[in-house]
Amino acid sequence: MTPQGLPPGFRFRPTDEELVNYYLKRKVNGQDIDLDIIPEVDLYKCEPWQLAEKSCLASRDPEWYFFGPRDRKYPNGVRTNGATRGGYWKSTGKDRRVTSQGRSIGMKKTLVYYKGRAPQGIRKDWVMHEYRLDDHECENETSIGLQCVQAMLVQWILNTIDSSLRKTISYFEETRPLWMVLQRRFDVGNGTRKQHLKSALAECKQSADMSIGDYFGKLQPLWDELSTYDPIPSCFCGYCIFYLGKKFQLKQDNDRLHEFLCGIHVERFGALRSSLLSQDLQPTLDRAYQAMLQEEQLQGKRTISLDRDEVMAMAVQYSPRGNPCSDSRSKGAHGGAAQPGHGSESALAVHTSTPGGSSASSVAGPGLSELEWGKLRSFVGKFDYWVRGSSI
Repeated sequence: MTPQGLPPGFRFRPTDEELVNYYLKRKVNGQDIDLDIIPEVDLYKCEPWQLAEKSCLASRDPEWYFFGPRDRKYPNGVRTNGATRGGYWKSTGKDRRVTSQGRSIGMKKTLVYYKGRAPQGIRKDWVMHEYRLDDHECENETSIGLQCVQAMLVQWILNTIDSSLRKTISYFEETRPLWMVLQRRFDVGNGTRKQHLKSALAECKQSADMSIGDYFGKLQPLWDELSTYDPIPSCFCGYCIFYLGKKFQLKQDNDRLHEFLCGIHVERFGALRSSLLSQDLQPTLDRAYQAMLQEEQLQGKRTISLDRDEVMAMAVQYSPRGNPCSDSRSKGAHGGAAQPGHGSESALAVHTSTPGGSSASSVAGPGLSELEWGKLRSFVGKFDYWVRGSSI
């Protein structure tokens, strides 16, 4: 469009609201403007003193209006590239909000021109006001789809609320203000639930017949729920030097390690627990869990080995009184009683031994005196017939 003049007495002096709500909004949404007097110019490819000749309004007023595309400084960032060939535009002050009927519709930023290259640029008297339209004011296909999603979410939230409470809530077109109202009105503090979870962790103990896996499985759900109430703080600015998130994570892991070890069964894993807690550099929770599993497996093998070693050897000596040289063998001897089928004139001796080396003897005789019994024992020693057996 070629520059054109206005009749005497007329000036183009739109307000911030008119620039954003009418001109910029219609330009972005592809709608017609009644009087197309604002051209589209790439401002960052021109020096400020070259903009007068690009204006559609021939006026002596040192103020011009242009539509310009935003040139991002970084591909994934939101900062504008304000560099020109001979200098650069630098923002000053804070961005101001542009409102219409009490509703935010855009933002206004003030920039000052510096000649040269940063940071040695020389400030000049050129000032530019940049207006941006809020995303919710755009009426493209994406915006229309988002508005439909917002309406569906608002209706879903309202339908899930009890009918008696729904009457007390105002209608909102977006979910965020609706959710903020519900949160302020009905939110309940998490302090009580957090205290219950911490008490449950302190009372969670491993019983004598409980495995390490079952005990750890009881602690994990409590830890997961507690972490939802105490999330780890995170920062995505890329400039933090204190690493608060990492320190919080280490503290949480250390607390879980102590909670896990404090509930361990003392008689079964007390020695290993003391060893882990006494280390200067304490292991992680996963390493402690692995060590407990290995100890549990070793205890299982040790128990099986002890069961196999409990063996008793038995020797039964039987001698008839009338015939000491007769060989009589029995497979089912009972200590302290004569075998069935033998007469009362027989004697029976049972000798047992255990793996520890201890031995015991039990002797039964048919009412002999001590002298008679001593003679009999020396006589029987010459003709020793043994029936040997072992039982496991």
